[in-house]
Amino acid sequence: SKSSKNVVVADAVRFGGGIGTSGYPRWEESGLYYMGFMGNHNARRYNRVTALPAYAAWEYEPWEEETSIYVSWHTNAGGGAGTGTESYAYSSKGIGGRFNGVPGSLQLRDAIHDELLNDIRTGWDANWVDRGKRTNWYGELSPRYNNKMPSTIVEIGFHDNVADANAIKEPNFRRLTARAVYQGIVKFYSKHVTGFNNGKLLPEPPTHFRVINKGFGEVTLAWEAPPFNSGDGLLGDAATGYQVYRSRNGKGFDNGIEMVHRSITLNDLTPGDVYYFRVAATNVGGESFPTETLAVRVRGDSGKAPLLIVNGFDRIDRRANIMEDNVDRGYLDRMNSYDYIIPYAKAIHQYGNVDFDAGSNEAIIAGQIALDDYEVVIWILGEESTVEHTFDATEQKLVTYFLGQGGKLFVSGTEIGWELGSPSSAGLNFYNNQLVSKFVADDGGSYTAAGVAGTIFENISSLKFDNGQSIYDVKYPDRIAANKGAVVNLNYTAPGTGGAAIQYVGGNPERRLVMMAIPFETITEENVRNTVMANVLNFFGVTKEIVAAKILICDANGNQANRPVAVDMRVDVVTKDKTPSLLTQVNELPELKNNHWQLTQHPKNGQLRLTFEGINYAVLPVRVRLQAKPTQFTANPDGSLIFVTTLGREIFTHPIVQNISALCQALAALKSEVVWQDNGILSVTLQESRAVARADIAAHPVSNKEPLGLFPAKNGHSLRLVFVDETGQKRQQLIHPFCAYPEALSDYQADQDGTDLDLANDGTVSLTIEGKRYHGVFDYIVHLSQDGEKTKNDQIVLTPISENGKTVGFTVTYPTGETQMLRLIDR
Repeated sequence: SKSSKNVVVADAVRFGGGIGTSGYPRWEESGLYYMGFMGNHNARRYNRVTALPAYAAWEYEPWEEETSIYVSWHTNAGGGAGTGTESYAYSSKGIGGRFNGVPGSLQLRDAIHDELLNDIRTGWDANWVDRGKRTNWYGELSPRYNNKMPSTIVEIGFHDNVADANAIKEPNFRRLTARAVYQGIVKFYSKHVTGFNNGKLLPEPPTHFRVINKGFGEVTLAWEAPPFNSGDGLLGDAATGYQVYRSRNGKGFDNGIEMVHRSITLNDLTPGDVYYFRVAATNVGGESFPTETLAVRVRGDSGKAPLLIVNGFDRIDRRANIMEDNVDRGYLDRMNSYDYIIPYAKAIHQYGNVDFDAGSNEAIIAGQIALDDYEVVIWILGEESTVEHTFDATEQKLVTYFLGQGGKLFVSGTEIGWELGSPSSAGLNFYNNQLVSKFVADDGGSYTAAGVAGTIFENISSLKFDNGQSIYDVKYPDRIAANKGAVVNLNYTAPGTGGAAIQYVGGNPERRLVMMAIPFETITEENVRNTVMANVLNFFGVTKEIVAAKILICDANGNQANRPVAVDMRVDVVTKDKTPSLLTQVNELPELKNNHWQLTQHPKNGQLRLTFEGINYAVLPVRVRLQAKPTQFTANPDGSLIFVTTLGREIFTHPIVQNISALCQALAALKSEVVWQDNGILSVTLQESRAVARADIAAHPVSNKEPLGLFPAKNGHSLRLVFVDETGQKRQQLIHPFCAYPEALSDYQADQDGTDLDLANDGTVSLTIEGKRYHGVFDYIVHLSQDGEKTKNDQIVLTPISENGKTVGFTVTYPTGETQMLRLIDR
C-alpha cells in the first residue's frame, strides 16, 4: 500500500485445516486434536468423546442463544446381531432413564429420528428396524461439557452387522440419511425455535440437463424441474428457481445466474472456446446439489455442431469404494465425480476446431436431443452397469437407428459386455450386432493395454488406466472380442487376457464404431488420451478446422479498427509445416496451374490475390479443415472459392473489401461500427437495425478522374466503392446487399420440398416456391428482433408481401427473430 497506515495481506483459502501432525488431513484426525489446533488450550482436560461437545460450547457465542444445536452421527456395534437405527438424548440415570439434558434435546432427537426412519423405509428398505428414541448417560450429550444447546446422538446402523454395514458403505444410503437428518433439523427449527419461520426444504437437483449450440456464438442450456415431495416425506420441496453456473475449466465455477425458467440462451460466449456448465435448483429453503457438469464448444456460424457428448455415467455405489488400509474410504470424487466430460472436451478441443454439444442420457431417452442431428456421438458410460443400465431398451433403439443412418459412435465403459453380452441378456442382439462385439470375460486382469498393429491404435505402445489412485478404480473392465467384421484394436497386456477395444466400419450406409472396455476418462496420461481421441476422430473422418474469427473492422468514428483475421497460407496450418505451404498446394491445383494463374497472399491483410487482365480478384481464406474429397477447385455463385489440395486441405474463402480503410472513411458519417463475419458478410450497426452487405470478388480499374468514396451502382441496388490500391491505381469494387444468414437460407431450402433457392454474390436470388419462379434482391436493412422473439423450430419464415393482389416480395424472418425484405425484380 502507498500509505504506511495500511496493510495488504495475501491469504489463501484453506478448507479442513490442512495436514495434521499425524501426516493425515486434520478432518481425518480425532476431534480432540482439532480442538487444540483451533486454540482451546484446555483440550488436554478432555478425552476424545468429551472434547467434541466441549469444543462446540467453546465456539458458542451469546448471539447463538436458543438457535444452535449439537448433532452427532454414530455407527453402532452389538456383536453382529444388532440392526437398525436408534437415537439418544441425555439422562444421567443411564439407558431409559429420565431425561435431564439441555432443554430442547428431546424434540431435536425426535424430529431427526422420525425423519430418518420415514426416509429409510420409504427410499431404501421398508423393513428397516426402528430401535427407538432413547436416553442414556453418554458423555457426548452431558450438560457438564456442553450446556449451551440441545444435543442428540444418532446411531445410524450397526457396523458389525453385514447388512447394515453394506448400507452404511453405500453412497446413496449416506446421501438419503444425510438429507433426512437435515430435513429433521429444519422441522425441529420450524416447530421449536422462536423466529424461525422458513420450513421449506431445499429441492432435489434438476434433471435432463443439456447444452446445445444455436449458432453465431449462442448456446442454449435447458433442464427439467426436479421431482419433489409427493406426500411420503422423502424428497425436498419443489424448486422455484435455478442457479446456472459457468466455468472455463470445469472445476472452478462462477457465482451463477439466477433463473426462474428452465432454459437460458447465452450470447456472451467466444466462438471456438470450450465452456462448462452445471445447474442447481433453488427455493426459499436453499439450493440443491448441482447437475452433472456438461461442456460445449461454441460454434461461430449458423451450422449445427457435428458432435454430441452423452453423459450416461450415473452409477455410484459401494462397489466403487476406494480401499485403503483394508477400509472402504468412501471418497466420492474417486467413485463418480460427475465431471468426466472434462477430459473428453479437452481432448476434442486439442484435436482441432470441432464444435460439440452435450447432454445427459436422460435427455436422450426423453427425446430432447436427437442423435441423428449429429455426425458423431461420444457416449460416456464409465462403470455404469446392470442397475442403472449401460443402454436401456429405449437407448438401444435410438442408437440402432443412429448407426443405421450412417452414424459414428465412440463409447467406452467397463460393464457394457457384462450387462448386455451374456446369453441371457435382453440386450445381447444389440451388443453383438450394433456394438459388433462378443463378451469374453468380466476382468481384463490388467491396468495397462497396447494397440494392435494395422488398427487405429497401432501407434499406442502403452496405455495405462487408473487403479484408484487419482480418477477411479477400473476394477473389472470387460474382456471382449470382435464380431462380424469388427477388429480388436487394443489388447490388455497381462498374459492370456485379450481384447480391450474394437473398431468397425461397414454397412449401407456406412457406419463407424469404436468401443472401449476401458473408460476413456481413466486413461492416466493426457498425451495418450489425446492420441486415442485423435485416432478415433480421424477414423470417423471428423474434419479439423482452423477458423478465422469475425472482427470489428471499422469503429464508430470511421477509423479502421482491425483487419479481418485470415488463415496464414504461408504455412500448412494443419501440421504447422512451412513446406509445402497451403499457398503452394493451392497453386498446384490443375485449374490454376494449367491457366498459369498464380495466387499470392498479401503479407499485411492476408488477402489472396489474383490479377488477370488488369482486374484484381481478392478473397480472404477463413477456414481450413482436413477433407477426404478428391482434389478440386470450386467457384460458388456467392463469390466464395473452395480449394481442396492433394494433401486433403479444404480451404474456404470469401470475397473481401480490398481497401477496408476506404470503406471505413466512406461510412464515417453513419457513426456506426462495421463487423466482418467469417462467412464474408459485412454488418453495419444502426440505431434499431443493421445493414448487411457482401463485397464483389473483383475490383476493376477506373479513371483517375473518378471521385473517391461510396456511390450508387448502375444496377440500382448495389454500391460501388472507389479507392486507390497499393500501386496508386484507382479501382472500383461493388458492395452488394446480401442475405443476413445465408446458411439459414440453405437450411430452409433443404427442409422444404419443392423449394429451390439460388443466391448470387450480387444479392439477387432466384427462388421457386410451390412451382412459381421468382427473382428478387435483398434489402440492405435487417430489422432487429422484438423482445428476443425467435422463429419456431429454428427455421426461416417467408411471408409474401402483396400490393394490389400481386406478390411484390417476401419478408424473411430468420431464426434469430430478425427480419429482412426480399424485393422482387424483373428478369
